[in-house]
Amino acid sequence: MIVQIMTLREFLEYGQGLHARIAGKLDRLGELRTKIFNISGSGFDLAGRYGSDNHHRQQDLICSYDELGEEIQRDREALADYRHRLAGLIDELEDPNEIDLLFRRYALFEKWEDISKEMGICSRHVSRIRTRAEKNLNDIYIKRALSESLKSK
Repeated sequence: MIVQIMTLREFLEYGQGLHARIAGKLDRLGELRTKIFNISGSGFDLAGRYGSDNHHRQQDLICSYDELGEEIQRDREALADYRHRLAGLIDELEDPNEIDLLFRRYALFEKWEDISKEMGICSRHVSRIRTRAEKNLNDIYIKRALSESLKSK
C-alpha cells in the first residue's frame, strides 16, 4: 500500500490557505450582518410581516449568516489543529531565531517585512535564516512523516 504524504510546503500552504479563507469569510459575515440590519431600516422586521418580501429575505440572510458562522468555526478548529502540529515541528528546531521566524510567519501569518523589523535584522538576513530554517524543518517533517507512516502499517 502506498501512502501519499503531504510535503512541508503543501502543509504550510494549507495553513496559509485556512488563514486567508477565515479572513474572507469574516469579511462576508460582516457584509451579511450589515444587510440583515439594513433590510427594514432599523434592524429585524419586528412588525412580524411574515408575508413581506423583506421578512423572507431577512430570514434567508440570517440562515446564510448562521451557516457561514458554522463554517468559520470548523475552519478555526482546523487552523488550531494546524498550529498545534506546526508548533510540534518547530519545537524540534534548535536555533531560537529559526523558531521565532517560522512561528511568526507560518503560525501568526506575519509578513516577511514585519518579521524583519520585529527581529531587528535586515531582509537579506531574514532570507538566510528562512532558507536554513525551512531546510531544518523539512528534515524534521520528513522524519516524523516517515515514522508515522511506519507506525500505521
